[in-house]
Amino acid sequence: MSQILQEQGAVAADVSTQLEALVEKHLALHGNDVSKSLAAISAIGHEVLAELKRISDSEVQQSLAKAGTDDGLEFPSPFSKF
Repeated sequence: MSQILQEQGAVAADVSTQLEALVEKHLALHGNDVSKSLAAISAIGHEVLAELKRISDSEVQQSLAKAGTDDGLEFPSPFSKF
């Protein structure tokens, strides 16, 4: 995702590196399960999901669809593990 954001000019290279590290940490917190990791994102807020849905990448969109990120779903906060 960070590479896509960098290619679209949304973030600088150094920010992209930091984002990549955060994504890896978030995945690890959820057992490296992409679906669980994405499901936990919805607990952060609908604004984050809205931004992810704006990324014009089919793999990102397929991952969001698989995670069942409907606006009505509620998930526990991913920050409770920090």
